[in-house]
Amino acid sequence: DTFSRSDFNEEWNKLYTKIVEICLELGNYTSAFEYVNRRKAFPNCYGSYFKSRIQSRVQNIIFDQIKNVLDKETVILEWYILEHEFITFIITNQTQSPIVWRSSQEDLENLIDFSTKYLDTYRTDRTKWLEQLTQNVSHLSKILHLDEILDTIASYSRLCLVPHRYLNNFPIHALPIGVEHDSNINSQYLLNFFPEGIQYIPNCEFLVNIPDDNHQDFSNLFAIADSLENIKGSNIEVKAIQQYFLDSTVLMGYQATKEAVMNSSQLSSAHCLHISGHSFFNFESPFDSAIVLANTEGTSDKSQANVRNTNLPFNITQALTIAEIYQMNLSQCHLVNLSASETALVDISRSSDEISFQTAFLVAGADSVIGSLWTPNCFSTTILMIKFYQNLFQGITISSALSQAQIWIRTVTIIELENWIENSTFPDKFILHKSVRDLGMTMNNNECPFANPFYWAAFKVTGMMEISRQLRQSTQS
Repeated sequence: DTFSRSDFNEEWNKLYTKIVEICLELGNYTSAFEYVNRRKAFPNCYGSYFKSRIQSRVQNIIFDQIKNVLDKETVILEWYILEHEFITFIITNQTQSPIVWRSSQEDLENLIDFSTKYLDTYRTDRTKWLEQLTQNVSHLSKILHLDEILDTIASYSRLCLVPHRYLNNFPIHALPIGVEHDSNINSQYLLNFFPEGIQYIPNCEFLVNIPDDNHQDFSNLFAIADSLENIKGSNIEVKAIQQYFLDSTVLMGYQATKEAVMNSSQLSSAHCLHISGHSFFNFESPFDSAIVLANTEGTSDKSQANVRNTNLPFNITQALTIAEIYQMNLSQCHLVNLSASETALVDISRSSDEISFQTAFLVAGADSVIGSLWTPNCFSTTILMIKFYQNLFQGITISSALSQAQIWIRTVTIIELENWIENSTFPDKFILHKSVRDLGMTMNNNECPFANPFYWAAFKVTGMMEISRQLRQSTQS
């Protein structure tokens, strides 16, 4: 049953932890690294169906295989949390064995305390969470000793992050670097040091098990927008993105029902799936986390009201849950972009890290998935996503396109934002112009309205590593 399987999984995790600890004490860092990734690659909590889907995309490998797929510009940071410490593996194509940074027990205690307070505040008092966000990302940077680790990897231009457990729920790519930090324009964040981008992977085996044709076509879009018809920027976002693709299927508003999505013949052939709207992560029942589609509101079913921080009745049978995403066929999909709430959060109630929207879409066949670590601001998200696709269709990697968009939106001034909207080619620009003018009523034109990490740091990309990218794409220009 579910309880016994979970209990068995926890015992299995304890065994792997002991093996890793023994390898570290013997100085055998290569074996420690390999056991860590075996544990991360094959979680036992899914049941046989989910596990078989994951195993079809990854297989046991050795350290040299991982090292040999890296180019000279790429470095990996991988964390693993043990009983009395947490460790950070540093891997490049020049290292004969992993470089290992080991924390103190006090560091681990601080990390556990930080994680508990951060997530509790996020779930119970969103206003307080937002007020503390800048201070919290600075505190986490110190706990992880990022300044110290950065000294070792500063010469590299591309960074791949492999978190463990609750570290998955923090914006490591957006942690500040330096002694004192705030959200002003002069602050430096981790992504500033890696011009080729920062991306996440569930485990290092995702680096080597890449299909020969790795979804090179990128001309077919399937998009879902504003299923509840209450996010005005959602339609603008999707219309702006649509112009970059030769073929597109877009379901907007009331059209975006679960039946329409799941029965669409275009979904399985999409190269890019973009979802702009509402979603939520259910910490009590992660497989019931859902992307909200049309016809989910206004029913008599209140079973999901509390997990969504709303008193509105909600019918989960009309939403798209994580459990259902695992069973989808997205074998042609290069990118899933979840421009919605909490789509990068993971379950931390057990030893497995894998229950998340991002992992579900990866198992369904997508190469890369962009998701969010909290409920983002609607206006800044629309701007960020449009800028991301502008960057992406310049021929750079997904991780680089996202990092550059985040750096840009953090530093753009109101007057620069006005000029960018004016010079861009997408419909309904007058709505964005009005929103910018409204910002101008409360601050100077030379101020940066989105400098705070809340506006840009939520989004991260997880999936296959793109060392180089030459997508076969068609644009309408």
